[in-house]
Amino acid sequence: MPSPSDAVAAGLTAIDALVRDDGLLDGVSHAVVGCSGGGDSVALVGILCELRPALRLTLVHCDHRARPESASDVEFVQLLASESDLECRVVRFDPLSPTASGSREARWRKQRRAAFREVLEATGADVVAVGHTLDDQAETVLLNLARGTGVDGLAGMRSYVEHDGMTIVRPLLGTRRSTLRRYARLRGLEWRRDPSNDDLEFGRNRVRAAVLPQLETVAPGATSNIARLAAIASEHVDFIEHEVNRMWSGLAESQADGSLLLHVPGLRELQRPLAVAVLRRAIVAVHGDLKGFGKRHFDGVLDGVLDGEPAALDLPGVRVRLENDTLLLQRLQNRRVAPSRGQEAS
Repeated sequence: MPSPSDAVAAGLTAIDALVRDDGLLDGVSHAVVGCSGGGDSVALVGILCELRPALRLTLVHCDHRARPESASDVEFVQLLASESDLECRVVRFDPLSPTASGSREARWRKQRRAAFREVLEATGADVVAVGHTLDDQAETVLLNLARGTGVDGLAGMRSYVEHDGMTIVRPLLGTRRSTLRRYARLRGLEWRRDPSNDDLEFGRNRVRAAVLPQLETVAPGATSNIARLAAIASEHVDFIEHEVNRMWSGLAESQADGSLLLHVPGLRELQRPLAVAVLRRAIVAVHGDLKGFGKRHFDGVLDGVLDGEPAALDLPGVRVRLENDTLLLQRLQNRRVAPSRGQEAS
């Protein structure tokens, strides 16, 4: 029977192979590493130091000041950096207002990404590395599925992504959390435990504590299988994106006022998944994002406006109008077409 150290060595080999295959750290000389002090991020720091000793690391710890223990977390990460001879930046935030809109998780995530971008720009680092695991991937996919996702949501997180002008890599996305804990113990690493991970107010914690363990009793290997589904869905998403890139210039025409025209005959020739993908990209080009959009909105355009019934449809932040052989997409402000420079709203 393989020893625990053999299992960890095999795990490290697999992580190293994943990083090489994905090219996550190709040409990277300096990485900003998000480090909460928890087991996953501490393991990430240890693994990067062990597998990439020439890689310069700058640890970033975000203190949301949401718990009495947060000051101790800061000291822990600073000590970890000092013992490993690494640079450490601590970014502190004012506690969130309990009356502010949106989930605390989403607001904390936005704060962390802002901090990563700030340190990335200040240090001139190449990428931001974060410690999301295969278990995190499975949790994300289940949450997306429960909330009503499309194929993009089934793809979950990516090991490499460009976001808001920075490159984010997830070297541990194919590794189980349990493997990382074994690695940390065998290497004598310590980590902080965040009590908020036990707070069942957070949907992810409920999935982690109850849903996935129950699924594992029904179908052993469920966590890994769900993460495998994400990898398959990612391939489909990448293919669709490649096809949209290939045909975009022949279908879409940007206007000086920020609106966009889509060529209707070409759009009608597309199979529905591609037509939806083209429409999604067009909406992002006009509106900036897809917040508030769902299947019914795309169906309303493809099954209604495209055939002239109705000739126009107001979507969240966008008006779509059929004009001869084109679909005109215009940005809305308070349900009125946004004026171009020097013009009044219609």
